[in-house]
Amino acid sequence: ISKDSETHEMLEITADNYSNLGNIYLAHREFDRAVDMQNEALKINETLSSQKGIAMSYGNLGTVSYARGELDKAVDMYEKSLAISESKEMPGVSGTQYSNLGLVYLVRGEFDRAIEMYEKALKICENMRNKLGVAYNYGSLGTVYHTQGKLDKAIEMYEMDLEISTQLRVKEGIVRASVNLGIICYSRGQKEKALAHWQKSLLLCEQMGIADKIESVRELIDKIKNDN
Repeated sequence: ISKDSETHEMLEITADNYSNLGNIYLAHREFDRAVDMQNEALKINETLSSQKGIAMSYGNLGTVSYARGELDKAVDMYEKSLAISESKEMPGVSGTQYSNLGLVYLVRGEFDRAIEMYEKALKICENMRNKLGVAYNYGSLGTVYHTQGKLDKAIEMYEMDLEISTQLRVKEGIVRASVNLGIICYSRGQKEKALAHWQKSLLLCEQMGIADKIESVRELIDKIKNDN
């Protein structure tokens, strides 16, 4: 192994470490530190001319901006990432950024744009046979339609999410879809159906030990009990 290749590999590892540290700081809501770490990763990836690394760094910076509520900046970062990933044919990165953009547009209330982004992400995931991504984007589309009050369409999307998540035995996905379906059932006065969805969700949350989710699902179940 040549010195150059060793140096290149070490720089790649260093960039990954900076990126991982950035994600940890983001999780702790230390946004300035998170930005610093992602910028360090970006600099190294630019030095290495790693197009994938650069695209991912921009995406990570977008996610920090989103978490800070800086939605315009988040869109700018996601689009920079997307410009690289599409030109260099990196479908996995592109799919992630389309999904990220979908979330920003959803928060902004730009529902048509959100649907457009999630559908692009969905198509990429289908082409890549990424079933986990397919389920997630169906769920995200369901959320857009749900927010719009298009409940039949939302149910259709949530049920696709639930079906695929169940096939994959992904508990987080099953909980996500079941909670959402329960909320629509409850809003329509279908309390028994809602309760069934939420009880399934609670059981899975308890199996996974997700304390905050357990509490929120219990609150939903209590809502039905208090109605009776």
